[in-house]
Amino acid sequence: MKLNDSKININCDKSHIKEVQLHPFRHSRHLFRTYLSGSDTPFPNIYDAISEQILLLILKARQLNENTEFSKWFAEQHKVLTKLRAQSDKINEIYSNHNHLSHYNKPEQNSLMDALIFMRPLYTGFDENKVSLKSWREMHRQSPQRRGPLARQNSLLEKFIQDDVFAILAESPTHCPPIPTQERKGYCHQDLSIAHSCSGELLSLLDDFHKIDSQQILADAIYNLITDLHRANIDTPDYLSEFEKIYSNIWIEDRRNSHVFHEIIRLINNEGRVEFIERLAKQCDPQYANYLLDQFIGIYASEIIQWLDKLQMYFNYTQSTPFEWKFTTVTPDVNASLEEEGQQSSVAWESDYCQISIKRNTLLKLIQTNALHDAADSLANCLLRIYNQPATEMLREKDLIPQITDQERHVYSSNSYHFTSVNQGNYQKWIDILIFFEKWYENNKVLLISHQKKRTERVNVVIRLAGLKFYDLKMGIPDNDGMKIKDGIHDRVRQDTSLHFKKAISNVSLQRYYSQVKKIIKNDIDDLLLNQRNNNSIFPFSGSYHAIKPLWSKSDYHEEE
Repeated sequence: MKLNDSKININCDKSHIKEVQLHPFRHSRHLFRTYLSGSDTPFPNIYDAISEQILLLILKARQLNENTEFSKWFAEQHKVLTKLRAQSDKINEIYSNHNHLSHYNKPEQNSLMDALIFMRPLYTGFDENKVSLKSWREMHRQSPQRRGPLARQNSLLEKFIQDDVFAILAESPTHCPPIPTQERKGYCHQDLSIAHSCSGELLSLLDDFHKIDSQQILADAIYNLITDLHRANIDTPDYLSEFEKIYSNIWIEDRRNSHVFHEIIRLINNEGRVEFIERLAKQCDPQYANYLLDQFIGIYASEIIQWLDKLQMYFNYTQSTPFEWKFTTVTPDVNASLEEEGQQSSVAWESDYCQISIKRNTLLKLIQTNALHDAADSLANCLLRIYNQPATEMLREKDLIPQITDQERHVYSSNSYHFTSVNQGNYQKWIDILIFFEKWYENNKVLLISHQKKRTERVNVVIRLAGLKFYDLKMGIPDNDGMKIKDGIHDRVRQDTSLHFKKAISNVSLQRYYSQVKKIIKNDIDDLLLNQRNNNSIFPFSGSYHAIKPLWSKSDYHEEE
């Protein structure tokens, strides 16, 4: 998912602000207090929901790696990936002057993303049951042959594929066959390989969730409110007058590092955040309170989506159900209409109409994968792009219907270049995505619960992470440099700053967490995945383009009867 800069649009006049409804919890003073004071979060289960998917993937990779038949494949890919990462400078030189040829917008050099430019075709080849060298030959045949300003870069790319990539593959055994579909249980090769070789980086990105700062989000909401009041020429209320004094209407590119933003936070801290929110809850006009609450929830959602985008950037692109709408504007044939009248029903109208079509099998697949609403939303955006201008003219001419333009008579496909820049992102979309996946997780969770004989208990993410850390240190994953207990594994686990234990953890507890993870890897992981798939058949995930999906859904797989 790509996040677009989103901002709530509000229509302002001298008497009131009319805000766009964003959340079912509007007009709640209780939520205003708990969310904006930081005592609660609008999305309490999203971290656990995402963590479970990451952990299930890593644990499945560990299980496969314990099988000698597949451990060779993991070792081979780790070696190739490591060597490609070492070539990061050379890869950057190739793409330095035409980053648009790369699928990645890198603000700074990232050796793993650089390596994935060349690893992705190899991983895709494994998914298609090809060995590395066969995929390399196809990469080599597909090397771009262009002249002009890109000729030098294309030459460097072709040379790198022919020489460097081949040398790396040839140095490795490169005879490892793909992991069979039945063994992967719906996971793709790329995600499994990354989970094996780069789990440290994955878990570091997972831990970045805790860097989301609700106080900064509150400051953003206040800044946006005052900005919109200024634009509408509405006086700032007295209870926000302190912020008005330090406000600047000069556009700031990096707002959160600006003096104004730091001053907003300072004013909140001087009063005390809880005290400040309590005062606002009592004094704030309802329309402004609702605006601040909506902004806070919306910005919070967008930051979670940005965190999720970064977390998923090393994985294979999430699959979605492909669809295509076709539409055009039709002027009916009057004579034909008269002849057909009374003979049979028709979708045609007697006056000009918009004809929309979609293949029946596509429609059925959209329904099967819970993606129809998203497809309809996409169609609405496309229609808006084509018909917005005549609708505006009709409004200006006081409902006089404008003539059909040549643009409207064109037959459009929703997948055409006309609609590549249609904005698919806004606060409400991200809120809905997160709420839906939280509900999906609550109905389908399998890993972060413990089925005791007498009761079912919730298990914290940190317990599973600690057990996994212990396991990886003991087994020496990914570099085969395992430790023994006497080497200080317990202290190494405790020193991991990404493990947010609320109190000191004993060696006995860490040993228990390790034993639980080891048991899951050896005995339980496939049953857990099967249980989640079975539960998913009752409460399915959304197959829409932007939706969060379980990582085991990227490879066609059906449980054997």
